Amino acid sequence: MSNQKYTTEFKKQVVEFYLDHHTVKETLQEFHIPESTLFAWKHQYQTRMFEKPRSTKSDSIKHMQRKLDRMKAVLEAQSILKCSPNASNAEKVKAVNRLKDRYSVRILCDAVNLPTGSYYHYKRREAYRTLYERNDELIKPLIKEIFENSEYRLGKRPIKRILEERGYRVAEERIARLMKEMSLTVQAPMALSHHKKPISRPYYQNRLHNEYDQIAPNAVWVSDITYVRAGQENKFVCVIIDLFSRMVLSYAVSDRIDTMLTIETFSKAFQWRGEPKSLMFHSDQGVQYTCHAFREFLKECSVTQSFATPGTPTENAVCEAFFSRLKYEALYRQTYSSIEEIDEEVGKYIDYYNNRRPHRRLNFKSPSEIEAAYYASLKT
Repeated sequence: MSNQKYTTEFKKQVVEFYLDHHTVKETLQEFHIPESTLFAWKHQYQTRMFEKPRSTKSDSIKHMQRKLDRMKAVLEAQSILKCSPNASNAEKVKAVNRLKDRYSVRILCDAVNLPTGSYYHYKRREAYRTLYERNDELIKPLIKEIFENSEYRLGKRPIKRILEERGYRVAEERIARLMKEMSLTVQAPMALSHHKKPISRPYYQNRLHNEYDQIAPNAVWVSDITYVRAGQENKFVCVIIDLFSRMVLSYAVSDRIDTMLTIETFSKAFQWRGEPKSLMFHSDQGVQYTCHAFREFLKECSVTQSFATPGTPTENAVCEAFFSRLKYEALYRQTYSSIEEIDEEVGKYIDYYNNRRPHRRLNFKSPSEIEAAYYASLKT
């Protein structure tokens, strides 16, 4: 074959066949020539070393028809593949492979905005994928499962901790990259809340002094109230949290922000925890906590009361942080039309928060895990 003489017309025919959107492989099989010869002729053709054929009206019509047919094929392939232009090259290659028996590779690559060379490069190295790349494919479903089970709340850091508990050591940067490849983004809230500064009452003492880390359950409970819109009205959510484990002990949702709201919430927690002794109860100086009825109720339960300084939300930071998470990860993702809808959403989130959500302050353990470990240590 190397000594065979080819006419100029034959060379033109080969090059034009290739340029008419046929692959290298298809061209070589059609004309039985070496790959190096094809590209040598292509270079000669493009540098006008061949005598250019005289253009005729018939040739122009045929050329235009070929372009129209090709565009039609590209659009048809796009409608079938439904592959986003922003998809990864791996996803685009998979899309091309699905239809390569129906369309040429060049048509399919144009349809998914993938250079033909990139497709063949990926195919050549697919058999030699690194262990790192193969591990990516194993880790992706785990990340997606954890993210979806958290109802789209967890980012790379808590996901890393959960993977470690399952025996997988994965860097945060790698998790972030894989989440981006899978288009997993933490769902953002719909709105922000606004708070009014309470009236200063300096005669209520702060006995907690920002000692948020307690060594045992039922030493200090903290409480606060926030509001959520239901239609055109505000509904009020009160919670009580144990500082030792950050567990939400009880909550109540009400149409009114009054003393009964705080009494009801405290009563549920106090009874559930077995009426603990030597308990301190810390809150802001809202009237629901400072009124005579609530203070007398706590005295009857032998509970010491402590108050944050007005205008310093850091002195009740644990509750503030919880409400921030509650709103960002649950409440502000949708709107509500009734108090029942709010109650259901708060209850569902608190169950997740207490039993499944990793907490940075707790070394990425859940409150339930912290308390279980504490009571288990008492038995040893």
